[in-house]
Amino acid sequence: MRAVVLGVVLAAAGCNKPRPGGSMAIVPAAVREPDYHPGDLDAAGKLVFWTVDAFDHQAPFILRGECGVVLANAGNETHPRPRFIFARQSTREIVDTEDPAVFRAVLAKVPAGTAVLRYETCSVPRCFGLSEGQVGDFTQAITDAGLALESEVETVCYCPDHG
Repeated sequence: MRAVVLGVVLAAAGCNKPRPGGSMAIVPAAVREPDYHPGDLDAAGKLVFWTVDAFDHQAPFILRGECGVVLANAGNETHPRPRFIFARQSTREIVDTEDPAVFRAVLAKVPAGTAVLRYETCSVPRCFGLSEGQVGDFTQAITDAGLALESEVETVCYCPDHG
């Protein structure tokens, strides 16, 4: 029975690729990303502005443009609390707050018309559990500041072994 279970586990892991001669292939371990922390720059000089626990590593949120934002639920489904994360490449500024006034104030410092990219995670959105009104207030704050919220969303994979 253990051999069958082990065979199923190895098959699911992709380790059962036959090699010439019928033996099993050895699959090398995935190359891991460096451990980044908010405020670090990646190899391309892009700002790491947040990380999430991905079980076997910290998945970094890396700016792909001048400004990026995340709306997260700092509470739960019963008691949701919006958390606003803002980052700006040129100033290396990172603001992580639950105060909408602080979020609006940092947005007001950005030149009008600047593109803002929203970041999410695979599987479960960071804003899961927030009301439509709370999500609407977040996007309204960006447009009220005269900024251009991009229609595309950057998705960060936080699956073990990088999805």
